[in-house]
Amino acid sequence: MIAPYQAFPCADGEVMIAAGNDAIFRRLCTALGLDLASDPRYSDNAGRVARREPLAALLSERTRRLSAATLLERLRSHHVPSAPIHTVASALADPQTLAARMLRSCPHPSAEEYVDVPMPVRWDGSRTTLRRVPPEAGQHQDDVFPKGGGVRWDDGDKAEPGGFGGLGR
Repeated sequence: MIAPYQAFPCADGEVMIAAGNDAIFRRLCTALGLDLASDPRYSDNAGRVARREPLAALLSERTRRLSAATLLERLRSHHVPSAPIHTVASALADPQTLAARMLRSCPHPSAEEYVDVPMPVRWDGSRTTLRRVPPEAGQHQDDVFPKGGGVRWDDGDKAEPGGFGGLGR
């Protein structure tokens, strides 16, 4: 185990911090203006792991005063491994997401601005192509559940008794 190696609260979100060895822990303490690295209770990883909860509380008291951006800048300038904990919206807007071209606009028959998240793997430098857009609700219902196959849909979202494959009979 390693301590600290967890998400810490900030004024506007959370940041993951990974102080994987004693040198990184000392840099973390310097970045946060704390004198914990010289405290014998926290000077080595075994002591930090044994006192994980009080250590996290001490660090959290300092991190929650800072914005995530400010904390990340401090940690990066002190070479402490760290990363923001993203919301879906912030992950989609992150410069790394954009640089890696993890979003692509695709034509869609009923959505004006359809954006696809392609498979992250590249073959020969290219991502897979979009063969078809996701189906509309119920679009393939008769293909998946043929008539007489045991499942009937009343209002599009509730299976009637009988269930799929005879379940519920």
